[in-house]
Amino acid sequence: MTIRRDLAERARSIISRDRESLEALRALLDEEQRVLATRDIDAINATVQKKLDCLKALEAQERERRDLTTHSRLRDWNTLLESIDPALLSEWKSLSSRLQDIADATATNEKIVSRARQGTQRMLAILRGQTAEPGGVYDRSGRTRNYGDARAITQA
Repeated sequence: MTIRRDLAERARSIISRDRESLEALRALLDEEQRVLATRDIDAINATVQKKLDCLKALEAQERERRDLTTHSRLRDWNTLLESIDPALLSEWKSLSSRLQDIADATATNEKIVSRARQGTQRMLAILRGQTAEPGGVYDRSGRTRNYGDARAITQA
């Protein structure tokens, strides 16, 4: 089956923009990791906004892929790429390995944020006079009790 030239060019353009967006997203994830380490709120917010913009671009490209596949009257994107140029399909598949790299970087950043949140919650619990860790001393009935000072260290 022969694909119209304009559809082929649009497909090439989409893949090119996908590659650029994924590279930008990977760079933003690296930047996010650096600013998370410094805990610079303004820099974190700016990086998160850039990431959101990049993700919006990827979503728009996904809609373009679906539309293009529909216009080509083929059943899926891979079939369309295969009919245009097998090398294009190969390039598309290589982007999936890049997506796994991005997923790993995202998971790393999520762990950093989670640990920072847990640390902040522990500090707030200490300031409130709450014990952060379960446990304590056993009483006569075998239950565990926390015998700590329940008074708050500070007051708002």
